[in-house]
Amino acid sequence: MIALLSPAKLMDPSRRHPSTGCTLPAMLRRSEVLIRSLRKLKPADIAELMEVSPRIADETAQWFHDWHTPIDPEASTPAVLLFRGEVYRGLDADSFTPDDLQFAQKHLRILSGLYGVLRPLDLTLPYRLMMGTPFSPDERSRNLYQWWGDDLAQHLAEETRPGDTVVNLASEEYFRAVPEKVLGRRVLTCDFRERKGDRYVSVSTYAKQARGRMARFIITQRITQPEGLLAFREDRYAFQPALSSESKWVFTR
Repeated sequence: MIALLSPAKLMDPSRRHPSTGCTLPAMLRRSEVLIRSLRKLKPADIAELMEVSPRIADETAQWFHDWHTPIDPEASTPAVLLFRGEVYRGLDADSFTPDDLQFAQKHLRILSGLYGVLRPLDLTLPYRLMMGTPFSPDERSRNLYQWWGDDLAQHLAEETRPGDTVVNLASEEYFRAVPEKVLGRRVLTCDFRERKGDRYVSVSTYAKQARGRMARFIITQRITQPEGLLAFREDRYAFQPALSSESKWVFTR
C-alpha cells in the first residue's frame, strides 16, 4: 500500500535534515526538459501564466534559473521537508524518527508538476509549477496533464504490486494526472468532512490538514493494509460507513 499527497505552493528551501539515505527523483530527466522551457519565460510571462504577483513571479524565475543537475545535496532539501502548507502541517514530518522516514520512503509518494513522482527523501530544489498550469514544453501537448500522459501512473504501477492499494490523499488537480486505467491498482480515496447543521461538508483548509494527518497516521502506525485506516481518530475524525463506498471512505467530525 502506498499513499499519495499533493505538493504545496509554500516551500522552505532553507530547511535541511541530518539523516542519511536521501535519494534522487526518479523522473529527473523529464524535469530537466521542463526546466529548459521554463527558463525561457520572463517574469511577466510567469505572472500571467501562473496568475501570481510580480514578486512571486520574480522569485519563480530565479528558482528556474538556479535549478540545476546534478542536484547538490548541500543545496537541496528532502521533498517531505521542502513543502509547507496545511497538508504538511498535518503531516508534521519534522518530528519523524529515522524509522518513520524510512517507512515513508516506501509507502508515501508526492505528485509534482515538475518532478512527476517524488519519494519523501528525494532531494529537491524549490520551484513553482502546479499540475493544472496550462503549460507544456512542446507543441504536441496543451498542458502538463497531456505532457506527462500515462507516465505517472505507469511509474506508480511499477512501484507497487497487483493487489496493492493506492490511498489517494491528493487533491483532484493532482490525482487527475494519474489515469486509473493505466495505474491498474485499487484506488481508495479518503474524504474528510465537517458537520454543518444536519449535513456534512468539505472545508478545504480542514480537509488538507486531515489528509496530512492521515498520511502521518499511516507512517507512524506502520499501516500496510487499507483496513488499518478505519482506526483513524486523529483530531476527532471517525469513519462514516453510511457515507462511504468501496472506492471512497468518508471520515467526519
